Amino acid sequence: MATGAEITEPKPRKKGRKILKIRVIQGHRPTPTATISISQQ
Repeated sequence: MATGAEITEPKPRKKGRKILKIRVIQGHRPTPTATISISQQ
């Protein structure tokens, strides 16, 4: 779950864009639990 920790810690701008893309991909998925677990981490 190292990726989840990095998603919650947006440091550089380039990574920030990746975080947005990851969020969109997770939002499209029919599993809101995944986004909730990432938000809690």
